[in-house]
This record gives sequence, structure tokens and C-alpha cells, in this order.
Amino acid sequence: MPFIRRGAIYGAQKRNNMNIVNKSPSRKSTRLKQYDYSTAGEYFITICVQDGRCCLGGVSDDIFVPSKVGLIVGLIWDETFNVFRDVTQTGPIVIMPNHIHACVELLADGGISLGKIVRYFKALSVRQVRIQADSVFAWQRNYYDHVIRNEKDRHRVYEYIENNPLQWALDAENPEVVACRAP
Repeated sequence: MPFIRRGAIYGAQKRNNMNIVNKSPSRKSTRLKQYDYSTAGEYFITICVQDGRCCLGGVSDDIFVPSKVGLIVGLIWDETFNVFRDVTQTGPIVIMPNHIHACVELLADGGISLGKIVRYFKALSVRQVRIQADSVFAWQRNYYDHVIRNEKDRHRVYEYIENNPLQWALDAENPEVVACRAP
């Protein structure tokens, strides 16, 4: 039976931070240990395009201008909240050239999980984008999440989302910034 212990993941040994079974880099989870992500509450999420491709649009004069892919992703995001009744979008949403930031609130304990919502959105948006606009579009595996704990935290997160287009020129997700930093 597989088990977890230091130096092994589900029975597969690790060497040089690589999982020997599938030879992929081991990933550290940013999720809170022992936290139930189907608990009612507000969550900040970031979902990135695979390989950092800037296919959702561009930023011009500090304003995001969506591409056809970005428009489709935005429509699918809105549609997600018609499918899941115990979930609502809270605060601002921003689609950036290669990622999306948003806040969602789960309205009932033990109902739908945050992971299920993100999986639904990613699967439907990939399907629609590939049919309508970009045959190789894909989201990065996983997503970033943050549990919003209080009003001060909510204000900080909302401000970050709203100011994201203004910060694009300095953003670590901006390939032009990364290229400038390369040795």
C-alpha cells in the first residue's frame, strides 16, 4: 500500500527534487494543511495559462484589452456561477494576458469544493477556446488559492486584483519582464 514519509511520495522515492516514478519535478502544495476547501467562506484564486503564454489579451496604457480567447474565458467564468448555485463571485475579477485573478464565496459548508469549481471552469473554458479560437490552449496544472480571513485581508486582496493591470510592466508573470531579468 502506498504511504507518505520523508523522502517518498506514495511509495515513489525522490532524488534531486524529482519524482522517480514519472520523472517530473516534485511540487510543494500552497494549500493549508487540514483545511476543508468545501467550507463556506471567501477565497482568492489565480489560474495561469500553461507555459505563461500571453493569449488572453494584452495590457495597453495600464488597461487590459482581451483577445478572443480572453473574451471566451470571461464568458465561461460568468457561466460558472449559473451552474453552481451555492457559489458567488465576490469583489473584482481581472483577466490578465496569461492569468486570471478572482474571488469566490462558497455559501454553504460541505457542498461544492473550491477545486470542483476550478476544474469545471478550466475544463469548459479549454474546450470552448480550442473549438473557437486556439487549438492548443491549456491552463497550467493546479491553481493558487488563498482563504480570505477577515475584512483587512479582503481589502488587501481586492486592491491587489484591481491594481494588477497597473503592475503588469513589473509582474513576474510578464514574459517581457522575465526576459529582461535573464542573465
